[in-house]
Amino acid sequence: MMASRYATYIFFFLFTSLAIPNFGQIEVEARYENNDYINWNNKVINDVNGISTLYNSAPSYGLGLRYFIQPDKERQMYYYGFAGFSTSSSPVSYYKFSNLMAGLGLRFFPFNMEGDCDCPSFYQEGNLFSRGFNLSLGASYNSFQQSTHSRQSQLLVDAQAGVKIPLGKIIAVQPFIGFVFGTGVLNEDLLLSPTSTLNQIKAGLQFSFQKQVRR
Repeated sequence: MMASRYATYIFFFLFTSLAIPNFGQIEVEARYENNDYINWNNKVINDVNGISTLYNSAPSYGLGLRYFIQPDKERQMYYYGFAGFSTSSSPVSYYKFSNLMAGLGLRFFPFNMEGDCDCPSFYQEGNLFSRGFNLSLGASYNSFQQSTHSRQSQLLVDAQAGVKIPLGKIIAVQPFIGFVFGTGVLNEDLLLSPTSTLNQIKAGLQFSFQKQVRR
């Protein structure tokens, strides 16, 4: 079931990249996530071999895929669709969770919005920061699963900042850092099963591939 969902996401974005020519970009993301479920920390976990154990939020790792559409070739602003997944690194069942997400967002380059960019090339005039610094805002639906329990629905809202570094006219790499807020989900492994929102700090690398457009 999970594999079929991944295949659906990948097919959708690959199909979109072929169906929409001109100024599209594909981006692959690898990230580390520091998760803070505020209401879960230091709460007692249900009967773990008769030992009283306290819960502490576990970090996670994720992969994602974005497809960008540039509505104006003269300005560095993009709309994007996103699909991805993440999983916690802990092998212990009551710390383990997984996420499947899909959403939409906006990315813009605040110092490259004057209508003079040489798009779609990654090479722009100016220094690395002025031509590469960008901000992204997005919202996504998340299917959250804690340990072996049933999946829950969650809304994620995120903001991130990055600097795009060109490796060529059609390839670029970008280090980024961001913050994610997630609506409340239930932890069934805890004694009182509290609901908690998510505060997450994420960081990682994004690899972008720009379609080659003939002039």
